[in-house]
Amino acid sequence: MSVLVQFSVVPLGQGASVSPAVAKALRIVVESGIAYKATP
Repeated sequence: MSVLVQFSVVPLGQGASVSPAVAKALRIVVESGIAYKATP
């Protein structure tokens, strides 16, 4: 079975830099072992 999932990371109240929030979300996906493609 194939499934397509899309989600966005929108940190609220984190200031100007979203890098830590994006890195944390990506780390969770990587550790899950699911194939993924990160795009802008």
